[in-house]
Parts: sequence; C-alpha cells; structure tokens
Amino acid sequence: MRTGPVMATGIRADIRGDARHRGPDRPPLDLLDLAIRFSSRWIPLLAIGWFAAACGGPGEATAADCTRVAAPGGSDRASGTEAAPFRTAQRLAASLGPGQMGCLRAGTYDQRGAGGYVLKVVHGGRVGQPVTIRSFPGERARLEGVVYVPRDSPNVVLSNLDIDGRASWATASTPSVHIMAAGVVFEDNTLTNRRLKSCMLLGSNRGWGKAVDVVIRRNAFRDCGDPAHDMLDHAIYAENVRGGEISRNVFTGTSAWAVHLYPNSQGVRVSENVMTGNGGGVIFAGEGELASSGNVVERNIITGTTRDHGVASYWGDRVGAGNVASANCLSGTRKDAVARPLGFASRGNVEADAPLVVTAGTAAVRLGEGSSCAGVVGSWAAGPDVAPGTKTVPVLKRAATTPPVSRRCRRVTASGRRVLPVRYRRCLRARRDS
Repeated sequence: MRTGPVMATGIRADIRGDARHRGPDRPPLDLLDLAIRFSSRWIPLLAIGWFAAACGGPGEATAADCTRVAAPGGSDRASGTEAAPFRTAQRLAASLGPGQMGCLRAGTYDQRGAGGYVLKVVHGGRVGQPVTIRSFPGERARLEGVVYVPRDSPNVVLSNLDIDGRASWATASTPSVHIMAAGVVFEDNTLTNRRLKSCMLLGSNRGWGKAVDVVIRRNAFRDCGDPAHDMLDHAIYAENVRGGEISRNVFTGTSAWAVHLYPNSQGVRVSENVMTGNGGGVIFAGEGELASSGNVVERNIITGTTRDHGVASYWGDRVGAGNVASANCLSGTRKDAVARPLGFASRGNVEADAPLVVTAGTAAVRLGEGSSCAGVVGSWAAGPDVAPGTKTVPVLKRAATTPPVSRRCRRVTASGRRVLPVRYRRCLRARRDS
C-alpha cells in the first residue's frame, strides 16, 4: 500500500534530575515536579512516564469487560481467556465481533502478520457496538509495527496503546497507522515511529478507503517523520476524510505539519490540541482539482514551529472554501503565526506566551497560569488519559537542529500558495511513494 508523509516534535522540560533521552526500556521519569514551559527560543520536550495518581473516570474498563485476552507469553492456539491468552495482537483482533473487547496484557507485541502489519483489524463492529482493542485495564501494551484498519472494518476503537511504527522489519515506505474506515475512534494512545515516516494516514485517494467520522482524541504524537524529507512527513496526514474530529492531542517533534489537511479533507474539526516544536502547525491544502474545504481549526495552542507557519494553506488548481482558523493561541513560530489567509478565514487568533504544564499524577497537558491565551482557548487538558500505575512510551526528546531543506524543494515550498508547479507535484508524489 502506498502512502504519504507524517509526524512530530518536542518540548522543553524543567525536570528534576537527568533529562537525557532514556529510550523506551529505560527507567521512567518522575513527573511529580514536571513543568513544561515554552518560548520562541526553546525547542520543546515532552515527558510522559509513570503516573502515581488516578485519572480514570467511572466509565473506565475493567478486566471483566475483556471478551478475549492476549499476552506476550500466550499461544495463538489457546482459547483467548485471561487464564489462557492468545499470543499476538493479530490473533486477538481476528477473534472479536461487534460489541466485543480484546485486551492486550502488558509487554511488547512485534510479530509481523500477513501483509506486513503487527495489527490488521479484520472484523469491524456496528454503530453502538464497536470492536474494541486496548491494553488490559491497569496495564500498558506496546505494539511495534504498522497498524491497519481497512475500509471493510468500520466502527473500531483502538485505545490505551503505545504504538511504535519503527519495528525491526518496518520500512520507511508507509505511515505507522492507517485508518481507511468509518466510525473509528483512536484515543488515549501514544504514537511514534522515531523519525521514519508520517505517523498516521487518514483515508486514501487511491481506492483504499475514506476515513468518515473518525475521532482522534487524547493521544500523544511524537517524533513523526524524517527531517530529510523536507515538509512531507506529518503527524496526521488527512488525505481523504469526511467529518470527524482531531481533538485534545499533544503533538511534539513532528518533522513537518502536526495536522496536514491534504488534499481531500472535508468538514474536519481540529480543536483543543497542543502542538509544540513541530515543523508547522496545521495546513489547509489541496492538489489539482481536490481542495480541502469546510474544516475548522479552533482553540489550539501552537508554539515553537521549527520550519513553517502555525496555520497556513497551499492549493492546486482549486482553492478550498469554508475553512476557518479561529481562537488559536500561537507563539514562537518560525514564520508568521498565521499565513496570509487564502482558502481559509482567520478569526480571533492571538500571539501570546503559552506556558504548558503536565499535571502531577496525570498525563494531562494544560495551559499554565498567567497566560493571556486562557481567555481565548479556554481551560482544558490534552494528551492520553492514562490509568493509574501504568507506563507509557517516554516522549522525551533532545533539542535538535533543523536540517537544511533540499534545493530541489526549497524554492517550491517557499513560493506562493496559488500555483502548484508540475515539478512540485512530481516531487510530492515521489516522496509520498518512496
């Protein structure tokens, strides 16, 4: 399957003790004194580690809710019960039907299944009866490899997982998570591929499927995409999307755009996200006769972009209509916070300092006190809702310099937004298919 660009950047953290990169298997960080603050001169770093206090609500899943169970020490010939679990995420997914929940015990799942996926959801659910795949309650499972929800598997929930797309067998030719179906919910996960490719692809214009009414919320995206790919690897590549929302996520260390609405995103709401230290924030874009339209980008905190604007647009033969960027708080962007509005309306966006704080005992990132942004974006928290005592993939990143943009794409990237030269289209396709 051919796909396109994605990914994330980082956050500056004032942390008691050693703040070096520890890797997924190193000791966790003490977050009780963690405070994340941003300015135009800092490359942000985000740390999410062990959490001591409860943050789950009354609707949190219990072990009794798990229809089938998998564990690293299990067997795919077993019955899939808690006492006799399956071994692989793929076997677990294949055992589920509408309204059922599959739970992954703590540990790493890196088995390469048919088609080259660590997890391909082969059965969908129904409206009100989704197929749910998540970590076992109170634990945290790690998937290494590509996750795929095909168009014939609608109404799926993927939650409370740590996903690393850079498996030993993965290549740089595909994003880490593909969502091609309707009614998919992706929530409370961490997602990275350690600078390999785009982290998530929503829909495809090549016949693989459309992401309809998909919900992407309370996730942490970090270090998505290869900086050597210029502005072509994103955290979320929304290629063919209708409706849905991208809300309350944390994006850090993305090579290019945190959210890339290109070229056929229609009616998507991007709201209450924290985007810091990425190549750019959000872009409304199109190619040829396709133009993303009717999208709303509101109440986001966008800070410290390393290559481009906080909010921008780029069009082919058609210019999008009905796109709105409103009430966003922006600071420290490499280029203008909001580019010249073309194909979108800019309303009530402000440039102001936006100190961010990770609340002790939770994974919640919120706006710090004293920011003039509070009256604009409101009061909310972004990031995974992590159950007590669980461990997430660390999202700690060293400050890094931005590599130079290749000469072949520099002039096009920096050029006007109305005309899309043939050479750029070829470059874009080549990068996307590489």
